[in-house]
Amino acid sequence: MYYYIYDTFLEEKRFARFVNEVEAQINALGLTGERTQASSLRSVGTVTKDAIERNRQPIVIVGSDASLSQAIDQACRMQTDVALAYIPVDDASFLARALGVTASTGVTALSRRVVLNIRAARVNEYFFVGQVRCSRLVENRGLRLRRKNALTRFKMTARIDDALHIHGEVLGCHVLNQPQEALLKLDFLEQDRGRRQKQHAPSSSFSSPALELTSKTPFETNVDGRRVVRSPLIITTTKVHVPLIVGRDRLFS
Repeated sequence: MYYYIYDTFLEEKRFARFVNEVEAQINALGLTGERTQASSLRSVGTVTKDAIERNRQPIVIVGSDASLSQAIDQACRMQTDVALAYIPVDDASFLARALGVTASTGVTALSRRVVLNIRAARVNEYFFVGQVRCSRLVENRGLRLRRKNALTRFKMTARIDDALHIHGEVLGCHVLNQPQEALLKLDFLEQDRGRRQKQHAPSSSFSSPALELTSKTPFETNVDGRRVVRSPLIITTTKVHVPLIVGRDRLFS
């Protein structure tokens, strides 16, 4: 039986259309099952833990990358073979693209039931399968500035596989989990592409199974949509795999 976990924020009125469309597809394909709503007192991670202990499968996370990230972290901690699936509210999010699912094709992927055992990585005490992003955000209080936040440079030190130490001033960094190779790809963001572009160009890239990132300046860390960790960051590949239901146009293979 399918076990659907809806994240807390989906109770907001602005997501009503999304929820109704997802449930209409579920009913049309005959994929009905048990439905549970996360709450401020019971997070997606907590509900996922309970579902695994009760042998509910597959567990379908309906929400954001942060929602799925909580479930993946819990599944890795328990080292379960229960499959997780994802129906994203944002089709363009990183994990949605990595797994090849959208709000509509995520439901279709459930019926196809193609499962990949994806190797997880770990940052401090948290497991993840996608990416870690670090940046220092400073509030702009000038009257002429329309943006609330702007990326600013800060000094960061990276220790790569205990062999190479790099110290420099950067806008931030991006660590991508490469599960097929059991490697982490580290990109330093050092150059601004221009005012009209929202992205920043990576200037230096390194690959390693283990990284340590430190800075004397407080910086923000985003792990697959969750802001959960602080400096120093110890990031490693692991031997833990998580079963994930994937779509056709996925990045993971």
